[in-house]
Amino acid sequence: MDKVVTVIRLLILLLCAVLFLAGALWNLCLQPEKDIESMDVHNMVYAENSQETVDVFFKQEVTVEDTAIQDQQIIENRLAALRMERDAAWQQLYRAVETLEFTDKQQTLQQYAEMQYNEQRLELLLKAKGIEHSLVILGEKQANIIASTETLQQESEKLFDMVLRNTEYDETQIILVPLK
Repeated sequence: MDKVVTVIRLLILLLCAVLFLAGALWNLCLQPEKDIESMDVHNMVYAENSQETVDVFFKQEVTVEDTAIQDQQIIENRLAALRMERDAAWQQLYRAVETLEFTDKQQTLQQYAEMQYNEQRLELLLKAKGIEHSLVILGEKQANIIASTETLQQESEKLFDMVLRNTEYDETQIILVPLK
């Protein structure tokens, strides 16, 4: 009975990973189309307005918006790639656990499941606090929080506070990693 439950849990985890990858690929495929549509709208605005000062104003605005959108997409794509790598690493660990004895396997699987749950929970809590783009990687001895350099500069106190309150790590075990 315990083996059946373990197999079902592993299948559920595998299904979650597959769905996550499918969602990430879906988002990556649809993002460029949205940007092309927004650029077309801005191009129509240029065609309708013939005044030189208005054209200059809109060109500057679009340049700033395009740069911000591109930066945000780069960050989102990098974080999605890192999440996929993290999930692949978790899958490798789960495969390695298969060689252990039953009692060791159960204990190890439970520890891994708790760490994954805590990673996802922290990412959700950070989103709730307004930190949209972050990645949490928890280890036995440290917690790594990956976010854009700008976010780390502005929100480092929130990040530390959230990890300290929701995990058993102390301040020396929390590592903030800038996303480049």
